[in-house]
Formats: sequence, structure tokens, C-alpha cells
Amino acid sequence: MNEHVHDNWFKHDASEPKPQEMHGKINPMNIMLVLLGTLVTVGVTIIVVLKMFFDPAVYEFKAERLEARTDAIAAPAQEALANWQSEMLTAGWVDQGSGVVRLPLDVAKEKVIEEYANN
Repeated sequence: MNEHVHDNWFKHDASEPKPQEMHGKINPMNIMLVLLGTLVTVGVTIIVVLKMFFDPAVYEFKAERLEARTDAIAAPAQEALANWQSEMLTAGWVDQGSGVVRLPLDVAKEKVIEEYANN
């Protein structure tokens, strides 16, 4: 029962190369290039997906930092503007000794119109 019998499909034709010759026809460089291409493609895809995912968060973070810095820089200017506006909208003394007053523009305009109307 040790006799090993093969079917007809298993027999090799004389025109076929020897089985060991076929192993040499596979080029390992081609396999390495395909693997390298696959790794590069996967890496680039991961980078693009991560960039798309984190870009809005980074943008919001930068906007918050910029707003905080802008507020810190603009605070003195905003304070000066508020002081100037309050001075322009209220009446008060500029120099009480010489009798110079500060009037809002609308009030000053009305006073001038009244004065010219009375003369």
C-alpha cells in the first residue's frame, strides 16, 4: 500500500518548466515595491484624514488665542475710546478758571442756532 499513484492531471508535460524554475520567476523587488506603494498610500490617507479631522479644532483654538491676544492689546484702546465718547456726549468743564466748557455737539449746535436766531 506504499505505492503512490497520481491522477493524470498531476503529470507534467515535457513543455512545462520544472517546478523549481517557477519559483525563480517571482521577483521580490516587485513585491517590495507593491508593499512600499501600499504603505505610502495608507500613510498619506491617514495623514489626510487626521488633518481633516483636527483642522477645525486647530482653527478654533487659534481663533480663541488670537481673540484673547486681540482683547489684551485692544483693551487700552477700547478704554480710551469709551472715555473719549463719554466726554463727547456729556457736558463738563474743560477749564473752569477761564470759563471753557465741553458740550455735546448736538447741544452746542442748538445753542449756536438759538444765539443766531435771537440776534
